[in-house]
Amino acid sequence: DASVGDPQRCSQYARSIYAYLKEREAKYLLPADYMQSQRDINSNMRSILVDWLVAEEYKVVPETLHLCVSYIDRFLSRVPVARSKLQLVGASCLLLLIKHHHLRQISPHLPISPRQVDEFVYISDSTYTRAEILAMASTALTRPRHLPDTSTTLPRHFLGVHPAQAACGVDETAASLCSYLCELTLPEYALLAFRPS
Repeated sequence: DASVGDPQRCSQYARSIYAYLKEREAKYLLPADYMQSQRDINSNMRSILVDWLVAEEYKVVPETLHLCVSYIDRFLSRVPVARSKLQLVGASCLLLLIKHHHLRQISPHLPISPRQVDEFVYISDSTYTRAEILAMASTALTRPRHLPDTSTTLPRHFLGVHPAQAACGVDETAASLCSYLCELTLPEYALLAFRPS
């Protein structure tokens, strides 16, 4: 079609892009029943945490939010967490990703300022101290294999955040609707049974 000759669309790479994403998703699959290993928290509490993260208008790029939920799930699948510390895990993971994505300048058109730890103390209603947030962030970073690298495959990667969107002829309205629906699924623990693709 017309997109083949358009160098901006890179349609000749669409198959390679999707093949690479499928390979990456297989590497970072989570056990769909990981919550059974948690003794003090359940899937409803995880949903409330994700709702809280979405509701706190952080002005982050959607990839940061989706990656944060992926990090939280990965952490919870390997570390027992007390219910009193669940919000701490969420705030610490978000802090790490905001800092990381700001340093990478993943989206220079959005003014993302690095969040100060004190801001996370404030949004958690001072439930946690600055030291507790930093300690949890350190735990998430230093324990081996808890968190994937930031190139982990997310459902939104298959929705057209790369040149394959143009190659498939998806317009901006359809892409926005798909992103919105994808965001609505974030709190749903049951959907972990499905691959990101």
